[in-house]
Amino acid sequence: MARIINFWSFICALLCVAFFFIAFYHSSLLNINLCLAIILFFVSIAGFFGINNWTSALRSILTVVISGVLILVTGFIIFTGYLFSQHVHKKYNDEIMNRYGQELLQFTYSYANGVAVAEDF
Repeated sequence: MARIINFWSFICALLCVAFFFIAFYHSSLLNINLCLAIILFFVSIAGFFGINNWTSALRSILTVVISGVLILVTGFIIFTGYLFSQHVHKKYNDEIMNRYGQELLQFTYSYANGVAVAEDF
């Protein structure tokens, strides 16, 4: 049974890498890819019990490395995307626009038209 897990976890790791590149075009799939990579990591750990020779050992090690790299890269992409999303910073953007938006509009108008603008716009 462990030999079968060893083999199929390697095949699933390769499919997960292909799915990772497909997920670049549809960002909502990155969460699914992260979950699959986490599950694949634990299954590949279980695949270590099916090592018979050096090829199955290499396959197990590659599966753990591939799934670990997928977890790190996909997690980093999701984390940084969440940090820079408008959802998180909408409150701060609105506050900055309310505070500095009027001055910014005055500055850009005066710069573009080459005229001085009154203080009370």
